[in-house]
Amino acid sequence: MYFLKNQITPLISSLNKNGIVVINSLIEKEYVVNKIKRKCFKFLNNSKYLDKSFNIKKALKKKIDLNTVTIHKKNLFLTKNELNTGYKKFSRLTNSIELIDPLLNLPELIEYIVSDEIINICSKHFKTNSPRLLYVAFRCYFKNNLPPSDVNYYHTDDRKFVTKSGENLLKLAIPFHLDKKDSGEYSQLIINKKKLKINKREFSKLQHSEARDFPKKFHKFLFHPNVKKRSGYVFDPNNFFHKASKPNKTRLICYAVYGKKTSYLSKKTKKIKITKKIFNNLNENAKKFTCLLTKT
Repeated sequence: MYFLKNQITPLISSLNKNGIVVINSLIEKEYVVNKIKRKCFKFLNNSKYLDKSFNIKKALKKKIDLNTVTIHKKNLFLTKNELNTGYKKFSRLTNSIELIDPLLNLPELIEYIVSDEIINICSKHFKTNSPRLLYVAFRCYFKNNLPPSDVNYYHTDDRKFVTKSGENLLKLAIPFHLDKKDSGEYSQLIINKKKLKINKREFSKLQHSEARDFPKKFHKFLFHPNVKKRSGYVFDPNNFFHKASKPNKTRLICYAVYGKKTSYLSKKTKKIKITKKIFNNLNENAKKFTCLLTKT
């Protein structure tokens, strides 16, 4: 399940079977990783670069169930004053926060998330000549004393018992916080949900679950990839249960989501911005791949 980005045929075979592949040395130069890491920590101390974030500590004080709460309730977002205290303080209140406009503020990401190899992987996986980049996010996760939430439990992204073929997605994750001895916090069940042979009720109970909640016969499919600095991993988020454990230091990770233009996620793609200058400098395949983005 570990490949170089140009090993397309075995990579696709492994991805289709296991729902995940690790691409070693996705980013060739270490200084690029270090540069993005430095910029991210700078952004974390400036509220103008930060998106809304759920105030978990406030929710706990109000005795709100974290499993059912909607993060869209305005009174549960971190305030601007709280964000302006800097991430070392506001990270005690929330488990994660997203950076706004990642392709504008971190343009270094673009060559990796729309590379010829990534486009080729998407084309072969989705069996189409016109896959699309549908979403990009850069999220920072914090080490703190708050309880686990959201991505810290096993789940499928769409939460659907059956995912229609047109709604299938791939997600590329590139971590920027890892040191040379780190291996990441991600884990996945490497068996497609279609093969679990469980009913709808059982499937729903496994959303937001721990490894111990899975029947023992599935434990052999639990996989913790060894993701190294400069590497990334591509996974199928709708058909395979996955999670990321709470980090032991601030986790910095870029997510790029791919699929067909008919996907439900395409409605959100216009929120992702790219400069006209950078877009115009892309090759024709990459322009087609990113055509749903907003050019500024």
